[in-house]
Amino acid sequence: MIKRKPIAQWTILELIFVLGVATIVIGAMYSTVIIAELSLILAMAILFGNLLLAIVGKGEWQTFAISFTAVVATYGALIFLIEDRMGPSQIHRFLPTTSLWMYLREPLTRRQFLIDDKPIAPSLGPKLLEDGRTIVDKDGTPLGVRRKSRANQTLIAVKDTPNLSRFERTGYFAWLLLAGYMGGKFAVGFRRYQDKVEDDSSASGGQASDGI
Repeated sequence: MIKRKPIAQWTILELIFVLGVATIVIGAMYSTVIIAELSLILAMAILFGNLLLAIVGKGEWQTFAISFTAVVATYGALIFLIEDRMGPSQIHRFLPTTSLWMYLREPLTRRQFLIDDKPIAPSLGPKLLEDGRTIVDKDGTPLGVRRKSRANQTLIAVKDTPNLSRFERTGYFAWLLLAGYMGGKFAVGFRRYQDKVEDDSSASGGQASDGI
C-alpha cells in the first residue's frame, strides 16, 4: 500500500524559514538603509530562486515553484499596470492587499519630533494634527509647526521610521512573497489530492477486475 502525504502539510523547518524571512523583511524596514536593502535583496533571491526551480525542479518542488512564480508574476503585473495607468497613489484604491498594508502604516510607524535636531520628550505626547503642519502636546497646546512651513513659529522636524517609500516597498515584497507561498502550497495540496483520486480510482478498478 502506497503511503500518501497529507494534502496540507507544514514542517517545523518550513515554518521556521517562513517566519524567519517575514521577520527579516518586515523588521529590516526599521533598520539602516543598507540592512533594509539587503532584506529586499533576500526577497528578490527567493523570487528568482523559485523561478529557477520552476525550470529545473522536479516533482512537488517544481509544482510549488511554478505556482509561486505564476502568482508572483500575476500580482506584480497587476501592480505595474495600476501604477502605469493610475499612478502609485491609486494602488491602495484597487488592491485590497495594498489598502490593508497602508492601514497598518500608522501603528507600525515610529514617529519622532525634533526641534533643532533634538527629539521632543515623549512624555509631552507630541502629535501631528490633521492639517499636516501643526504639532501639539497631549493637552492640545501647540508646540510648533513642521519644518517645511514658512510660518514665523517654532519649526519642528517630523521623522517617520520607516519612511513612506520604504514602508510601501516592504509591503509590495511582503505581499508578493506571501501570495506566492500560498499559491505554491495550494498547488502542491491540489496535486496531492489529484494523485489520491487517481490512486483510489485505479485501486477500485483493480478490485473490480479481480472480482470478474
